[in-house]
Amino acid sequence: MASLAGYAPRREPLIPNSSLRGDVLLRKGASWIVLDVAVVNASSPTHISHASLSTGGAAAHYALSKHTHYDTVCAAANWRLVPLVVGTFGAWTPEALPILREIANDMGARCGTTWHRRIPRAMRMLQLVLAQGTCRALHMCTPAARG
Repeated sequence: MASLAGYAPRREPLIPNSSLRGDVLLRKGASWIVLDVAVVNASSPTHISHASLSTGGAAAHYALSKHTHYDTVCAAANWRLVPLVVGTFGAWTPEALPILREIANDMGARCGTTWHRRIPRAMRMLQLVLAQGTCRALHMCTPAARG
């Protein structure tokens, strides 16, 4: 999606002057945005207490931990961190939605999609990518894949 939006994404960039990597680095104009993508199992013992407090609570708590881990080194590199975190029940963190909307709109404008179809189309593409990633993760958990 980011390529279609004209953002020139780079996978797993090394953050300058650190040993940390983000998942995707986007360049939009003069801005650099590091995306850290995660799917959080809201039912896991680690996250269930946060999930029970609010819709998307597990994802929001996990995003906060990403900020704690990455914000200082990203700021030193003049990059902005945006955690793209979704819970297993489908709740996105509030800060993920504006960048997803921006990417969807820019992608749609470049592809000639009418404005009212841009976000639904982008979300369908994103759902497919997430489903593929989930299938890969589940496959790696099977004994045949590990052995």
